[in-house]
Amino acid sequence: MNCIGCGKCCKKHWLLRLTSEYEKSLFKGYVVFGEYIWTDECPYQKDNKCTIQNDKPFRCKEYFCENYDDKN
Repeated sequence: MNCIGCGKCCKKHWLLRLTSEYEKSLFKGYVVFGEYIWTDECPYQKDNKCTIQNDKPFRCKEYFCENYDDKN
């Protein structure tokens, strides 16, 4: 599967659970319920791409994307 850069993965985490202190530090100021953040769009998304790809939260990594190019 190849990412087509639709950006949906960064826009669908209305309530996102952060699973580590490091993840919480990435979203300092966004944490609203202990270890949860509420956001309509990730602040690390630029031009439909994740700017913290290697460090993004576990929940983001496990997001099941339905928009991909499966031809390659």
